[in-house]
Amino acid sequence: MNISEYIQFDLEKSFGLKINREIFSEKVFELKKLYINERKIHLENDIKITKQTGFIEGEIIKEKAIFPFMCGEKEKIIKNSILFLEKVDELDLKYIYMLKPKCVLTKEFSLNQKIKLFNIPIFNVKKFPEKTEDIKIELKTKGKEIHGTNFYIDIGYGNYFFYLILPYDSKIQKIEDLNFLGSYRVLKEIIRRLLKVSYTKGYRVRVLICDLKNHLNIGLKKHFENINISRVLGALNLQDTGLGNEKLIVKNIRYLLDRDMEKRIIKILDKLGVKVERYPMREFSNVDEIVQDIPIVWFYSYPNTNKNSLHSAFLNREFINHSAFVNFSILKNLYREIE
Repeated sequence: MNISEYIQFDLEKSFGLKINREIFSEKVFELKKLYINERKIHLENDIKITKQTGFIEGEIIKEKAIFPFMCGEKEKIIKNSILFLEKVDELDLKYIYMLKPKCVLTKEFSLNQKIKLFNIPIFNVKKFPEKTEDIKIELKTKGKEIHGTNFYIDIGYGNYFFYLILPYDSKIQKIEDLNFLGSYRVLKEIIRRLLKVSYTKGYRVRVLICDLKNHLNIGLKKHFENINISRVLGALNLQDTGLGNEKLIVKNIRYLLDRDMEKRIIKILDKLGVKVERYPMREFSNVDEIVQDIPIVWFYSYPNTNKNSLHSAFLNREFINHSAFVNFSILKNLYREIE
């Protein structure tokens, strides 16, 4: 049983609910060959890109590293450049995603997550060309359709929605992966509480389990392209929660919460005797580029460098219950004045 089949079977068996499905596809491009100055370069990473690209030309910019301030100071320069970086890690991906150079060349490429789709070509090149001012890049790409499945359930009553989001990736995740099953069990516990304890009133909770998380969250993007965003109050993101040491993410590419919303969340938690750290997101995610203009509540397990490789046998039930309790308490109380 694959992970998508498991989700539908397990939720229907556990709760007896009708699960809505959204099957979607997206065209992406595999990098097959790379030539720099007509010399063939071996490709060491298998990240697909969002657009077909043939030749790349532009000003060559060399930087030892990429920093947040560049998003203002050097944004116009880097946007149309070929960017050289000594090393690219996951924190750099956020700024590359925002600055949008034509492509990136690097000597070292190191990721915590298994990113499989990105908007900018990134090439792991062990030796840079000596005369970078004369550089010419040629790409051979092959188009490919990738398919995914979203699931959603509506709980409660009302014309407005609050989203409970769990991103997953049917292409690379397995049921027994710790970083899937931990968050999935938190989700199930929240659903159980919603059904057995009380419905929300005045708005519905839409539970959205969206596919292709590691492919720029294509499933989330497809779903939000087809809804009326003016009827969405906010979202609670369960990605990588339930694994212990959760922190409240206040900023990713943009601020996820305004000051008033953040204060309300902290007030709810203070009443429960729960203390939480605020934290800027360091790993790569484009969730807030898709779900724009609404608050996103996200308790992210960090640091947890092994969450993408460990088996679910290492899950701690206490962590899952605590995360479910915190998230459900916010879900229940954040918009109480609407009831």
